[in-house]
Amino acid sequence: MYIFNLCFIFDKNTNTCSYEAVVKKLACDLRTLEVESEFLSNENLKQHLPKIMEQVQNSLNETGECIIQRIANLEHSAIYLKLIRNHLDPRVVQSCDVPVFVRSKSEFEIDDWDLTTQKDEKVILLLN
Repeated sequence: MYIFNLCFIFDKNTNTCSYEAVVKKLACDLRTLEVESEFLSNENLKQHLPKIMEQVQNSLNETGECIIQRIANLEHSAIYLKLIRNHLDPRVVQSCDVPVFVRSKSEFEIDDWDLTTQKDEKVILLLN
């Protein structure tokens, strides 16, 4: 059984949620490289690790994604990482927030509306 400890170090004010999946994926990729190619046990292969980690850091910081193919000239070895940006929660809808048509009602195809909007169609039309 192989267990690796991998961590990224951030400024204390950084929101690290989007990096959690990347750290897990990278740890899994390194474990796979070890199982299949003895990447971390073999001193000749292990020497590539600092360069790989630097490339991961630079690519994630610059573009939010990292693609490394043919790691240490090992066939069928690759690392694909991508940061998923966290979106802010939408604001809370107040009881006074109502949908308002900005175009004529006749321009809308009610059949194209989602089911919830179709259900509330009569209320929306009454308010407008």
